[in-house]
Amino acid sequence: NQIELVQSLTGTLDMNEILNHSLNHLHKIIPYEQAAIFIEHNGELIDFFFKGMLLVDLDPYEIFNTIQKSDFYPQLKNHNRCVYLTDPVFLAKELKIRLLTERDLNWIVFPLHYSGSFLGWILLIYAQDQIATKNSSTSSDDVAHQENQSGDLLLPVNSNLLTNYTSTVAVSIRSAQLHAEAQKLARIDDLTNIYNRRGFFDIAQIKLNIALQQKSTLAALMVDIDHFKQVNDQYGHLAGDYVIRCVADECKKNIREVDLLGRYGGEEFIILLPDCTI
Repeated sequence: NQIELVQSLTGTLDMNEILNHSLNHLHKIIPYEQAAIFIEHNGELIDFFFKGMLLVDLDPYEIFNTIQKSDFYPQLKNHNRCVYLTDPVFLAKELKIRLLTERDLNWIVFPLHYSGSFLGWILLIYAQDQIATKNSSTSSDDVAHQENQSGDLLLPVNSNLLTNYTSTVAVSIRSAQLHAEAQKLARIDDLTNIYNRRGFFDIAQIKLNIALQQKSTLAALMVDIDHFKQVNDQYGHLAGDYVIRCVADECKKNIREVDLLGRYGGEEFIILLPDCTI
């Protein structure tokens, strides 16, 4: 029920747990063969989660790109409408997959919107014989058809139930995103846009553990700006801030992608260099 879903989702801000709980609960609403959640931002796939085995060998990015290029994608993104497909061959051909079942499968793609923003969608594949009842009162306005010649406008469950479900999931997904953004900001130095001391040591601990496991080398550099107090005293703190930003930018330009850069404090910087020695 709705209360159970809310309780399971409000108990965590971890995105993977939210997506997992969401699909577990969806299976109680519609016993599906396959379900997948795709979360996007500015047209890019940023998160996904799968349940079921029909699409197990497929690249999630391929599925994502195929849906984006489909004729029904604008309905998902701009009109917040479900897309109901009674012919699985449509996506199967596009994705170049062989369906691993002889059962009669239906496909639904329904969007996730939060406060006017499009977060992504859920792809659902289910066998009609697993659905005990249909709601004959479902309105045709709730469903957009694709590749459906039967004229059947019915969702496998009440459309209001799905609307409540997607709204609850969307709120939880957006909450997790905002939490992750806040956590990231707490680890980033406002002036230089590199890791602050807390952020640096959080990531450095992970890199240290990897180096210990792999018995590889790890070096650290402490960098500071000579005569920085004179810059502040003579030209003011705005000039000092500019110098700090310039030094941070030069450090970023001259380290490798695997290296870790942070502002240790004041005019001091620290750089961690995996697979290096002094």
